[in-house]
Amino acid sequence: MRLLDLRSVCRRRKRTRRKKLPAEYLAENVLDRDFKSKEQNEKWLTDVTEFKYGTGGKVYLCAILNLYGRNIAGFSLGRKNSISLVFEAFDQAFQMKETGIRQSMSRPGKCLDNAPMEGFWGILKSKMYYLYHFGAYDQLCDAITAYIHFYNYERYQRRLGCMMPMEFLAAGGQ
Repeated sequence: MRLLDLRSVCRRRKRTRRKKLPAEYLAENVLDRDFKSKEQNEKWLTDVTEFKYGTGGKVYLCAILNLYGRNIAGFSLGRKNSISLVFEAFDQAFQMKETGIRQSMSRPGKCLDNAPMEGFWGILKSKMYYLYHFGAYDQLCDAITAYIHFYNYERYQRRLGCMMPMEFLAAGGQ
């Protein structure tokens, strides 16, 4: 290779370095992928996802999934992914519920630690979002709101005994 002045290109492995958060911002992973819940509001999951509309606009959705009834207990929509989006969703979810929650947090990049919430995102996007083109913010927000209502009040779920989430909760989880 030297005689012919040939050189090879070796790509170096990219190292992904995550910025470490101070311990005060981290919580223990109490849930530890135990997604079974025996009573109403015992375990909630939350996450934020992004939707695109028009020519580059974005809508962020923060939703709270109640593992017992598999219903969306609260949600909020916004143009920015911010902590206020999460607080709005929690305020909505806590309107008629006691607080006294215990926080559980998995590490970034561990999507299986939040599998039921990721499953809800998949259902929402495949059954509603990917089927239409949304040109405006309000149009997309209205469609998301309507689908969450449908999901809670009209969509049957096999794991709930072929009941709708709100029907399951009204029946006392029987």
